Amino acid sequence: MGNSYPSSMSTRVTNNKSIDTNDRESVISRALKFIDERNLGDSLATMLYGSYARGTEVKESDIDLLQLVERSPKAYDFNHISVTQYTPLHLKIMAQEGSLFVLHLKIEGISVYDHKNILAGCLNEYTAPKSYDLVKEELAIAARALNPSLLDTDQHLKSLTRLGIYILRTLAYIKCTEAGTPTFDIDNAEKILQDKRLTGPVQNRRKWEISPDNLQNIYDVIVDNLPSAEENRYKTLEEIAVANSHYRHASALIANVISGSKTIDYAALALPPL
Repeated sequence: MGNSYPSSMSTRVTNNKSIDTNDRESVISRALKFIDERNLGDSLATMLYGSYARGTEVKESDIDLLQLVERSPKAYDFNHISVTQYTPLHLKIMAQEGSLFVLHLKIEGISVYDHKNILAGCLNEYTAPKSYDLVKEELAIAARALNPSLLDTDQHLKSLTRLGIYILRTLAYIKCTEAGTPTFDIDNAEKILQDKRLTGPVQNRRKWEISPDNLQNIYDVIVDNLPSAEENRYKTLEEIAVANSHYRHASALIANVISGSKTIDYAALALPPL
């Protein structure tokens, strides 16, 4: 049975923004119809985030939706609609741990449906971390999968390039947040950081050629920012994932590459979706 959503799409928002154009309402209506028709879990709350929430969308942009569900969260991607599901408990824990994704939602998210204020309550649990060192450590471990010396690099070249761009983007957002100017728009990050090596591949990701040379360039930039990413005594992606299984986010990211998934299932992670 499908979910029932309110007729008005401009409901309570987290940052005093509202969806005030017919085009924006049309986009959200299409996304909610996608959720409803596919019965993607019983929705407790839904939030628009990303470029459509910022008003910076382009023709190729995805419609990014967060959906709170009671159980069995998943990630869905179809026809430029991307739905990432979380349970309230998971999102609350992420907020208490200072997740960048939760900060992203607080700064940019537009609440589409949250009648019982469950989502608002989760976001209100956000506590800024003392540092992002643990996130950087996870990213450095995940980045070891990009080492060109691995025996199975060519086999997973496309997925590894996607992972590399994800890590670059997350690093850029961390640097901006550490500088006291949090943003989750890569063009704004470029203006703040003035570091085209870091932001360029993310800005051009839709046109980025999948090649060993470009993967090497991405890896080199990450190592410059996270030197421990270069440490590696393993020969395959699987060996890295198994040896670092205690790094739950890093090992999950590497496992995603190994599985050949076209997208990263972020529902199991506390890192911000791409």
